[in-house]
Formats: sequence, structure tokens, C-alpha cells
Amino acid sequence: MEYEIKKFTIKYYQDLKKIYLDSFNKENRYSLIKLLLNLYFKRANIYVLLIKNDISSFLYSIENKNERFILYLAVKENYRNKGIGTYLLKWYLNANNDKEIYLNIDEINKTYDDYIIRKKRLDFYIKNNFYDTNYISINNDLISHILSNKQELNVEKYKLFDKKISQYFLCKSDKITRLS
Repeated sequence: MEYEIKKFTIKYYQDLKKIYLDSFNKENRYSLIKLLLNLYFKRANIYVLLIKNDISSFLYSIENKNERFILYLAVKENYRNKGIGTYLLKWYLNANNDKEIYLNIDEINKTYDDYIIRKKRLDFYIKNNFYDTNYISINNDLISHILSNKQELNVEKYKLFDKKISQYFLCKSDKITRLS
């Protein structure tokens, strides 16, 4: 298959919107307007992976000097389990190899109905050169594991970036806590 990665343009909006809504539950989604405003103000980028001019996946990243935060990585349902997410993520990591890259994933806990999916998500990122930092992010009732492409998390630096991201999305900063 021939893969092509491009920056988001408005012509991809409808396809991207469908993948976004299909991939993330309401609790884990920001409004599309907020996502697009952050693009407009050059605080974020969306990269789309095209296969024969069809959007197979996208990656939404908040970008700040030497840091990146992958807010969303999603693969269209009919392209899942074919290495598409891995391809896009590896491309992004290579393109930003001098940056510290963070992402959050839903809490891994056997009490959740979708525990297996959450565990697979963690395994996917660990396999793709991310580390579980042993820190969690708490936002209202949502608990997320903080992952990084660096083994050691500089917590204060992360908190500053989280605060900035919260301002971008007009929400309160997360509470960051080390797992015991």
C-alpha cells in the first residue's frame, strides 16, 4: 500500500470528523471547534495518513517549543489492526525525535468493562517506544496514565505544559499524581 502523510486541510474535515466521533467517547472528546481553533492559532497540528487518497488515520498534537502532546491518534475502523497506527506514530516520533512527547491513556483497571481495550492501548504505546511514567492525570472523574517517549518524566515541566493546554481548551488543569 502507498502511504502519504499530510497536514490537515479543511477538505479532510468530514472524513476526520467521522473518524474522531467513531473513535472517542464523549467524555474523551473536545469540541471540534476548539480543536480547529488551536490549529488556527498554530498551537496544534493534525496529520492525516492517506491510503489511495482515503484518510485511514489521524494524529492531533499540541506543539510547544521542545514538547509535544499527542491528544488524539485514531484509525478508521476498516484500517485497524493493519499497522496503520504504528506507521503514523513512528513517523511522528521520527519527525520529532528531539522533542519530549507525552500522551495520556485511560486508566488501566480491571473494574472497567473495556479493560482489555485499555490494556491493548497501553501495550501498543509501550511497543512503540513510550514509557509508563507512573504518574496519572486526574480531570474530574477521568483518570489517565501519563506516557512519555522519555523514561524519566520531568513532572514540573509536564505540569506547565498541561496548564498551557488547559488554557488552550478553556478548561481547568489536571491534577498530576505519582502512582504509589
